[in-house]
Amino acid sequence: MSRERKILLGLLALGLSAVGVDRFVLASGETDPAAAEAQQYMVSPQSAESTAVEAPAATAEAAAIKQPVTPAGPSIAQRLRDTGQQQASKLDATRNVLTPEASWYGDQPATSAAQNPTQVDPIEQFLRTHTLSAVMNNRIAIVNGQPYRVGDSLVDFRLVAVGNSGATFQFGDQMVDLTLEQTAPARR
Repeated sequence: MSRERKILLGLLALGLSAVGVDRFVLASGETDPAAAEAQQYMVSPQSAESTAVEAPAATAEAAAIKQPVTPAGPSIAQRLRDTGQQQASKLDATRNVLTPEASWYGDQPATSAAQNPTQVDPIEQFLRTHTLSAVMNNRIAIVNGQPYRVGDSLVDFRLVAVGNSGATFQFGDQMVDLTLEQTAPARR
């Protein structure tokens, strides 16, 4: 027999002996399941101020005479409700940990375009985020390292013309020029 099996058999024997001691040596003599249940205790009206408890009456007449005692003060449910309301007021002042701090945005305010849609001009944003790096044969414009032919779309801007030193994009009824120098982007 291996060492591991010897250890497991020892643990099994220890467990069985603990069950035997519990059932036969420490048994209270009660074998009825109803007798094994926990006893119900009631607080007597005379000792409501103290912490003493009294066992329920042994006879039916005595049990009929005793009335359940209502606890002094608020119930547990009421105390939990009050605590929940106090905690809810504290949650309103708690910041959202998933929102980046304003310092991450630099000098810009920490508002999104969805919160203030009139603040973002799509043409200005297009001019800031796209750079014309090259023009080839007056048909292909290289914007941000990607080639675009006349008629291709970049976001919501459609490339309508490519010249010697720039490219013209159309956004709705407005024309936007990206130039190779990128010193003075023009709007027509």
